[in-house]
Amino acid sequence: MKKRFITILIAFVLCFSSVFALSGCGLSAREFTVTFVPGVGFESAQVQGETVQTVKNANELVPPTFIFDGWWHDGWNDVVQNIKSDTTLTARWVKRKIQVTFTPGAADAHLEDKLPSENNQVVVEVGSGAELAQKAPNYIREGYTVSWEHLKDYTDIQDKATIAAVWIANEYTIKFVNSDGTPTTLADKTVTFNEKVGDLPSLEVQNGKNFAGWQITTSGGNNELISEESVWRYPYNAELKALWLNPNEYSITYIDAYTHSNMRSYNSAEGYTLLPPTRNGYQFIGWSGTGIDGMAMQVTIAAGETGDKTYTANWQAEKYNLSFNANGGSVGKDNMQVEFGKAVGELPVAQKEGYEFTGWTTQNGTVITADTVWLQTSSITVTAQYKRVITIKLVLDCTVRGEKVTCTIPNSYISEYELTKVDGENAYIMSGYKEGDTLPTLPIPKTSDEEEYKFSNWKYNSEKKNPGTVIDEKNFPGVINSGVITLKVSCYALWTPFY
Repeated sequence: MKKRFITILIAFVLCFSSVFALSGCGLSAREFTVTFVPGVGFESAQVQGETVQTVKNANELVPPTFIFDGWWHDGWNDVVQNIKSDTTLTARWVKRKIQVTFTPGAADAHLEDKLPSENNQVVVEVGSGAELAQKAPNYIREGYTVSWEHLKDYTDIQDKATIAAVWIANEYTIKFVNSDGTPTTLADKTVTFNEKVGDLPSLEVQNGKNFAGWQITTSGGNNELISEESVWRYPYNAELKALWLNPNEYSITYIDAYTHSNMRSYNSAEGYTLLPPTRNGYQFIGWSGTGIDGMAMQVTIAAGETGDKTYTANWQAEKYNLSFNANGGSVGKDNMQVEFGKAVGELPVAQKEGYEFTGWTTQNGTVITADTVWLQTSSITVTAQYKRVITIKLVLDCTVRGEKVTCTIPNSYISEYELTKVDGENAYIMSGYKEGDTLPTLPIPKTSDEEEYKFSNWKYNSEKKNPGTVIDEKNFPGVINSGVITLKVSCYALWTPFY
C-alpha cells in the first residue's frame, strides 16, 4: 500500500506540474475497441463470450474462449492487460493430445512385423476422434480381416481409451474338380473360415470306382479329406478333388484330428491301424466314431471289414501355471492355473501404496486380462503394472511487485471441482488423477483486491501449465516420486508504479 500511495502522490504532483498536464488530468479516459479472433485455420471455432469489446481500461476486458475440435485455446498473441488502443487479438492454440491404445483383441492376431506372442499394442496420441481411423494399426490374423468400423463410437472421445480390434471371418471359394484336376460341372461353394463346411455334392460311380468324398491338397502338400462336418481352417481359396476308390477300398474321414499322418482310405483285405494325432496345447485322449463304444486310444480296422469310416479325435486342454510378480506391491495369490485355448479368467488385483494397479504383462510386454485366450504352451510369470496416483495442489498465495496477494476460490468452484481445503494453508487439493492423465480445466480464483490485481494463470516450477498437458515426468519433473503436482497461482497488477 505504501508503494501505491507514493505512486498516487507522484502522479498528483506531475499532473499539476504543467498547464497541459493539468488540462489532461481533467479529461475522461478515451475508449478503445478490442476484437478477439480465432485465427487462420480456426475460423469455424465456437466461441463463449463477446468477441468485440469496447472499454476504457484493459482490466475491463473479459476475453472470450474459443473451442475447436482437437485443440486447446491457449491465450492470445499479446498480453491482454497491456492493450491501450484499438487492437485485434488472435487466439493461440495448442494441439490437444488424447492417448489411445489399440489392441489386437485376439491372441493369435499381430502386427505385420511382430509375432503373435509379442506385445502388439499400439499407443498413439490424437486430438479428436476424427483422427482415430488414420492411426488405427493394420493388424493381421490368419483367416480374418480386421475391422475398425466401431471407431465411429469414439467420435466424441475426450479422455484416454483402449480400443480392441474387431475381426470378421473371411469367406473363401472352393471349386470341385475331378481327380485329375479337370473341372466338373458342379457350382462353386462359399465357405467361412473357422466354420463348418456344410453340404457337399456327391458323385455317381465312375469306371467301376466308388465316390469316396472330396480332398484338399493343403499349402503344406498334404491331402486331407473334407466332409460336411469339417471346419474350414484354410485361409485361401481352394480346389477339392474327387476321391475315387476301388470296390474293396473305403474312405476314412478324420474330424478334429489336426496334425496326423493317417491314410485317407483302407483296403478291406488288409485292414489298417490309426496313428495318434497331435495338437498344440492339447493332450490326445482317444478316438470316437464308427464302431467305437465311447473312446479308444488305439483303433484298428480289421482285415475283412468294409464300409466308409469316420473318426473324431478327442482332446483335453493342457493346464499351465501362471505366476504373479507384484512388482514392489502385494498380491493375494502367488499363482493360478490356466487352460490352453480358454480365457484366463478372473485375475487378482495387485496393490502398491501411492499407485493404481493397471494390469498384468508378460516379460515381452503383452497385456494379460481375464479375456485373454491362453495360447502359451508353457508356464510363465506376469508382472503387475501401476500408474502413480497424482494429487493436484492449488496454492493461492503469490507475490506481485513485492507485495503479497492472497487469492480465494469461489464456493461454486469448490463444489464443481470437488476441492478439499488443506489444513493450515491457503491451498486446495484436487484428487482422482494418475500418471498419464491430462491436466484438467482448473478453477479461476479471485484476488483479495480485484481492482488492483487479477488472476493470470497456474504455474508449476514457475512454468505456465495448460489444460490438456499430459501428467508425466517430462512435463512435471519430480511428480512420479512425490505424487503431487503443486500449482501456484500467478497474478498481475492493474496499476503501474511511476518510480
